[in-house]
Amino acid sequence: MLLVTGMHRSGTSITTQLLLEAGAKLGNPDKLFPGDKWNPDGYFEQMEILDVNISLVNGPWGKFSYFSPPSENLILKRAEKLENKIKELSRNHIDLIVKDPRFCLTLSAWKQYYDGIKKVLINVREPIQVAYSLKKRNHISIRLGLKLWYEHNKRILEYVNDIPHIFFNFNNLFSPELSTLEIKKVFKFFDLNVKDSKIDSILNKCVKSSLKHNTITEYKYEKNIRELWDHLKNKCGSY
Repeated sequence: MLLVTGMHRSGTSITTQLLLEAGAKLGNPDKLFPGDKWNPDGYFEQMEILDVNISLVNGPWGKFSYFSPPSENLILKRAEKLENKIKELSRNHIDLIVKDPRFCLTLSAWKQYYDGIKKVLINVREPIQVAYSLKKRNHISIRLGLKLWYEHNKRILEYVNDIPHIFFNFNNLFSPELSTLEIKKVFKFFDLNVKDSKIDSILNKCVKSSLKHNTITEYKYEKNIRELWDHLKNKCGSY
């Protein structure tokens, strides 16, 4: 499998849409989670994969448990009952792009039962922008939003250390100077040979100004969040 993940509201849907437009395969479009007012063009998540990840994260407590993410040990314990399903879905999606932000928390469980995860793309976005977007969508506090941003990014860094991976800076999509360079990096990573003229067409089609809901870049972060954000920005590289 070829994964696209990253904290919620970090642009994983638009990144996957760009890959789809460039010729990447996601499988049966009828099995993708449909769009809504938050992501009108769709989420580009395979519903079968999503069902497993939701079970791993939420357990018996429902969606509210997501706001206090379970430990890795608890996720691995829950995965024991889903071993066969994880193996089956992994085989069925062996050469496909598979997208879900929840892989930030569940990737260790998939790795436990499947050793064919070939590449991982990790979307990153300014922490305070994510927190404000979560506040608007999920009605949670900025403090909790930042805490969730930290936990997701911290864990995915641990889980991808033995898998080829790159980082995608969501904000660069809205920079005329950087958007093409950023998307070229992604296409190359997934072995997609796309001409410059088509890249321009894809960006014009998919990247809308309405996607950039928050532009805040100045915020006094707690030390752990500031250090992790600096680390992620370094991982994204510069042009």
